[in-house]
Amino acid sequence: QDTLYAMPLPTTPQELSEVNNELAGLDPEFILKWAHHHLHDSPELGDSHPLVQATSFGPTGLVILDHLSRYNLLDTVPVVTMDTLHLFKESYVFFDTIQSHYNSTLHLTVTKPVHIAHPPELDGDSVFKGFLYSKVEFQDVYGPTLWKTDPLYYTKVTKIDPLQQKLEEWQTIMWITGRRRSQGGEREELDILEFDSFPPDEEDRRVRNREDDNDDNPFHSSKGRWKLNPLAYWSYDQVWNYIKDNKVPYNL
Repeated sequence: QDTLYAMPLPTTPQELSEVNNELAGLDPEFILKWAHHHLHDSPELGDSHPLVQATSFGPTGLVILDHLSRYNLLDTVPVVTMDTLHLFKESYVFFDTIQSHYNSTLHLTVTKPVHIAHPPELDGDSVFKGFLYSKVEFQDVYGPTLWKTDPLYYTKVTKIDPLQQKLEEWQTIMWITGRRRSQGGEREELDILEFDSFPPDEEDRRVRNREDDNDDNPFHSSKGRWKLNPLAYWSYDQVWNYIKDNKVPYNL
């Protein structure tokens, strides 16, 4: 384990490739412990949360959540899920089920959709006007069928933007996802560790100290955020076998 902890976060593409080669052969337990070790080694974290799990409580996310609990990481790794205001009633009940199952060690945050307006005077630019807290409010702003007429924009205002705002608020350096290669499509070549660069239009609203920017490090926290996929190499059967063997609650 000491050898694992000696492997730092990458600062070059070559180092990122080498780290992924090392992580690819490890169980999720050690991948999560490695990330936690590097991101929670600071004596002064304050109100920041450098490592966060983002999940919709699908099967893979539940396996990761259970790993965080099993290895005593959950108390310092908050979990965020996105309420689109269009979930089934059973999903809201499941939030309570999960909170009860993991008790006080689970710090669950539920985001709400953002209200994005496009005033004519801004000539196409958008402005953030707050959050929406009910389906009625959502439909007043976006209409009743946004999920069908513009699914990409629907995902942006209900999931992507709320999550990114929360990660920015928490000064998150790395967030944990449940994506797997076996899910197919563009995920077939998925690495365990990725770096998502901030889009140009996010530059102005980020609360970052630009003096800390490091031009020599393409993976500096002022330039983007790490994404960790600890179950990237797991199969569908591995996920469900873990859930059943460890009696992890799941939402049908």
